[in-house]
Amino acid sequence: LRFVTELGDEGRRDGTGIGCAVVESATRRVVGSAALRLTGEKDLGYWIAGDARGNAFAAEAVRILVDWAFEHALRRVQLLCDVRNVASAHTALAAGFRYEGTIRDHLLRPLDGSAPPRASDLAWFGRLASDDGNRVAPSFARLPRGGLSDGVVQLRTMLASDAEGNWQQETDPATVAIGFTGVPTSHDESRRSADRAALDWLVGRVATMTIVDVATGRFAGELHLRQAGPPGVGGVGYSVHPD
Repeated sequence: LRFVTELGDEGRRDGTGIGCAVVESATRRVVGSAALRLTGEKDLGYWIAGDARGNAFAAEAVRILVDWAFEHALRRVQLLCDVRNVASAHTALAAGFRYEGTIRDHLLRPLDGSAPPRASDLAWFGRLASDDGNRVAPSFARLPRGGLSDGVVQLRTMLASDAEGNWQQETDPATVAIGFTGVPTSHDESRRSADRAALDWLVGRVATMTIVDVATGRFAGELHLRQAGPPGVGGVGYSVHPD
């Protein structure tokens, strides 16, 4: 009730933004909300109800607001999201936004509403009036549901919960000795790497997969698929947990 009466139409009264209901045309039901803020970062925010997701409503709403913005002399619109919020990053690319970088420790909140709040990095996307607005293709194709497996090991996208296993692996003396830097990875670096691994599948040059021991379900290492060299040529790197 508070959102509908106080927040949902943010900026309309004083001209600082356009808060909108997102309505499905065929049924006239409200399926979410989207807002364009015309002060500060000049950015977009949105959410879609759980039973309406999977229909690209968020990307469609973003496109409508961006078209309006460019028709009214804005040169640039931004879209920012937690690096762990892969669904929002998908929406950004689908709406023609390009990834421009990451701001460290910019957000203080849990992702799922249950864990204690902690600082999180923020992914920054932008779209210019001069851009063609076409969907931006992700860097790597998605893995099949359930990942890849031969029955002994499973390869899946790295999760935030893999950070501890990554840190144990990257501080193992044998790993450090044959690594590129000769310096152990810090806890913070492992956390950030695991937090943004799924985002890197969309916008990065390296796709990181966790190797899971199928028999025990334990973190067994990681594999990196790199886009390097001429088109169509990639590279593979890997590390194995000391246990």
